[in-house]
Amino acid sequence: HYVSGVLEQVIANGGMVGRKERSVEFSITRAQMAHIQLTQFPVGINEFAENIRAAAGNPDMKRPNTGKITAWLMRQGLMELTADAEGKSRRMPTEAGLRAGMSTRMRTGQNGEYLAVYYDANIQRLILDHLEEILK
Repeated sequence: HYVSGVLEQVIANGGMVGRKERSVEFSITRAQMAHIQLTQFPVGINEFAENIRAAAGNPDMKRPNTGKITAWLMRQGLMELTADAEGKSRRMPTEAGLRAGMSTRMRTGQNGEYLAVYYDANIQRLILDHLEEILK
């Protein structure tokens, strides 16, 4: 599980190990958005945001702000703040979010096990359909 987390980070960093600083603010045209490939299997928010960034075609561009995406999902009633086992606040899918295409599964990261949220093609499409509004 740890290895898959590291690989997800490498993918998010464009194949680089560690953080790669991107200097250009995120922007994308409607034509570029048409090239975003929805995944056949659920992915984490970072991988989804990286797929969006890749479609914009500029390797120096920052990816879309995932905090804005999850905040929008909260405003839509698809996510809510819950406390994890340590009492830390986490954004998790509501029943409506689960029906819309979010799911959760246990992952192991640097700080141990945690419940990760995954996004299937249906919820990815919903986010893309509202991306302009989300990123305002």
